[in-house]
Amino acid sequence: MTESEVSDATAVGLVEAAMHILCGPPTPGRTQEFVDFLDNTHRLFHFLGAVNVGGEPIGDALRKHDPSSNLDVDRLTTPQLVQHGYTHLVSELILTRTTDYFLTYISRLLTAVLRRYPESIKALPDIKVSDLLRLPDKAAVIQYAVDDYVRKLSYQGIRELHRDVKGKFGFQLFASPNNLTWAAEAIAKRNLIVHNNGIIDYQFTRQLPRYNGQEGTHLNDLNPLVNMYFLIIAAFSIDSRAQDKWHLEAGNPAASRLGRIFPPIGHRPESEQLSPPRNSQ
Repeated sequence: MTESEVSDATAVGLVEAAMHILCGPPTPGRTQEFVDFLDNTHRLFHFLGAVNVGGEPIGDALRKHDPSSNLDVDRLTTPQLVQHGYTHLVSELILTRTTDYFLTYISRLLTAVLRRYPESIKALPDIKVSDLLRLPDKAAVIQYAVDDYVRKLSYQGIRELHRDVKGKFGFQLFASPNNLTWAAEAIAKRNLIVHNNGIIDYQFTRQLPRYNGQEGTHLNDLNPLVNMYFLIIAAFSIDSRAQDKWHLEAGNPAASRLGRIFPPIGHRPESEQLSPPRNSQ
């Protein structure tokens, strides 16, 4: 799937398209940066599934293990999670972590490109000669320059980053204005949660004029799973086009944790067997 098809996938089949990428057979030729992004997102997705679906079995198991325990196992059950208002907290977790994974992927991808093609960096503003002279060899200078360059690029907003990458490298992070807008809104929501506890302020309403929340109130319209599905498809598209353009080194999905997150119930590898408790003195 290409990113230009995201709009169609949004209307019909966004979930199926994203889940095929996330949980289906690994696509050959993806970069290690994308493999890691997918790995992290996959672990988060199944962790949340375990919390949501497995709440009551966990509570039952704890009761059987120690009926006299003072642990409030009822709070682990899905109905109690909803009743106690934890749904919004989980939604914030999904949105912030998947957006963080995506932004990290973009930074690492640009780093991989520039380390392979350092001549793409036309200038190194604000790097002191004294800092370069401390480095032992050319490889260290290139690594220092690339890391500094990407860090400064990453400090920009996603719209500015999209514009700079297009202008400097002839590569569009997002193939359509709608997808760029969607990503910008997801990042704006993430920033509001992280930096202002999710309370809408003037800067947020200026960035997202179509959002219907009032300043001083909590952000409620999170759509965390839709955000996750979109970023999965967007990252897949970016990686496909980056490989076509730069022919980066392919990653190794087999070395990741994909598909090996939850062993069968009751199974514990020998290396993870719990040690018997020590006798108290």
